[in-house]
Amino acid sequence: MEAPAFAVGSVVGGIYEIRRVLGSGGMGIVYEAHDRQLNRRVALKLAHAGGASLRREAQALAAIRHPSMVGVYAMGAHQGIEFLVMELVRGTTLYEAMRKQVATGQPLPVAEAVALLVGIAEGLAAIHASGISHRDVKPANIMLAPGNRTVLMDFGLFKPEFERLDAVAGSPEYMAPEVCAGSVEPGAGHLVDLYALGVIGFELLAGMPPFRAAEPLDTLAMHVYAPVPDLASLRQDAPVELVTLVQALLAKAPADRPASVDDVLGRLRAVRARGERTGWRDGFTVLVVDDDRELAESLRQVVRSAVPEAEVTIAPDGEAALASLVKNVPSLLLLDLNMPRMNGLELCMTLRGAGLAGSCRIVSITGELRPKDRELLTKLGVADYVPKSPSLPRALVEIVKDARRRPQPRGSAPR
Repeated sequence: MEAPAFAVGSVVGGIYEIRRVLGSGGMGIVYEAHDRQLNRRVALKLAHAGGASLRREAQALAAIRHPSMVGVYAMGAHQGIEFLVMELVRGTTLYEAMRKQVATGQPLPVAEAVALLVGIAEGLAAIHASGISHRDVKPANIMLAPGNRTVLMDFGLFKPEFERLDAVAGSPEYMAPEVCAGSVEPGAGHLVDLYALGVIGFELLAGMPPFRAAEPLDTLAMHVYAPVPDLASLRQDAPVELVTLVQALLAKAPADRPASVDDVLGRLRAVRARGERTGWRDGFTVLVVDDDRELAESLRQVVRSAVPEAEVTIAPDGEAALASLVKNVPSLLLLDLNMPRMNGLELCMTLRGAGLAGSCRIVSITGELRPKDRELLTKLGVADYVPKSPSLPRALVEIVKDARRRPQPRGSAPR
């Protein structure tokens, strides 16, 4: 159903003089207009689906007060056609900015990619806190406005979190597998937005989305069945924790993604803070946790023999390790299980509860492990087990080199 059009130069609602068409798409058409009463420029939107969907969008936008949201001024009608009056956001879409970046032939700097992702995540946090999900997050719906303002646009597909979504709707390149399958469970709409954020993160770093085929149906099938391309090999200068996060956001199963946008936002801010401290150097950081100082120093030397540029920190016990982890999540955590005060198992449980277990690769440096302990540690995010034996240095070198090459996949089996 086509949205009815207003002619350029016409005055609608007795107030708004239509100046030009700003854009049109699957959800409707947006005009730039002049508000004669208040002498300001505004945006007018008409929806293809009619006034009911437009009113729902207006109510959703009006309920959220945040710089990442478009201001809603009024609803009106002209000749029986309802329209939404909104703030006119100056700037460019993320889609246009990405297209221009690709045309330069140069990758987007990691610092800029992280800043954009933080801005988008902040907007999603405001949306999700209001009990709704956007469900159409894509570069064309994100405006980059003056003052480093990132604005999420077009709420035509938004849904309350408690509603089940069975319809397949959205832009194929940014649709989560469960949307492609036409089944989003009640309360899981925010995970659809997080998947789209992962697609955008991948595209910002790699210069292309993870899944793109000649036909839309083939693209949808890739979201459901195709493995995620190796982002670490496409952007070797990206911090391991950033690649790990994007990979987690692109998990096929909603339950395997980060639980909330607040978790994602915290991890993105940690990446940004570390990058600002280090000048965005490609840092590989390792935290060694062992109460045996001599062994800890030995492990430090092994790590540096494998990756000379590695930044290695030592924590003498679990409590010191936790204090360090709160400030800075390392790329690799080498963990002794038997320590005073807070042992390695307790530290893993704490990391799991804080949502940090998936942010770094955890390797247990230990003696013999009972099958029950091994199973528990695997559930808590421990990726590898290296026994304290003469073969420890050789085994650890291979693990460190592998961790440097790529992040630890979520849910991977231990060695």
